[in-house]
Amino acid sequence: MRRPALALASAVFAVVLLAGCSGEAEEPVPEVPQDDPAQGDDVSQEWFEENCLLELATTTEENQFAIKQASLAPIPEGIPSDMGDLALHYFSYDESSKTMTEAGDLGIESPFCFRVDNGEAVTATVDGSDEETTFYPVQTPDAETTYVADMGLDLSTPNGLLFNYDNGTIGAGENLSALALSKYAVINDALLQDADDEKLDPATLEGAA
Repeated sequence: MRRPALALASAVFAVVLLAGCSGEAEEPVPEVPQDDPAQGDDVSQEWFEENCLLELATTTEENQFAIKQASLAPIPEGIPSDMGDLALHYFSYDESSKTMTEAGDLGIESPFCFRVDNGEAVTATVDGSDEETTFYPVQTPDAETTYVADMGLDLSTPNGLLFNYDNGTIGAGENLSALALSKYAVINDALLQDADDEKLDPATLEGAA
């Protein structure tokens, strides 16, 4: 993107220089449009605010909640080493060949929307590999349906994910997840007070020890 812009600016500068030498009035140099890095972030925030606000339900434990809907992102240092790049990409699914193809980067700046009962898991191989992996359908601002690899939580759960308000983690014990609430999932006392009063048993939630 920068090379064409630099070439255009150089060409314009050369034209102006020649015009100055010939005694003609100088033309103003047009501004070269620059990409605004904040624009994409604003679009994502607007999408999550309209389509994926954080929704919680109470459990029988005071500081544990069920996540019913939330924008989630992986914690890089928490990703199992044997997962490799699987946890850092979105995938598109070809049902006819039962294969997944990388379709974008998954990370702190590009989270996805989790919802209970969002769809069934799919067992498939990644394009170029023979090893089968479980994938879950999710949504992002760029895709109505895309897939993420299994990171230790059943994202097709109908019950919700176990959320520990004290430390902000999802799951417990050996089931502590590499996923966490993204920067778009704003949590505060008002949201906790508005949580659905379901008094669920934490043991029934995905991620429970």
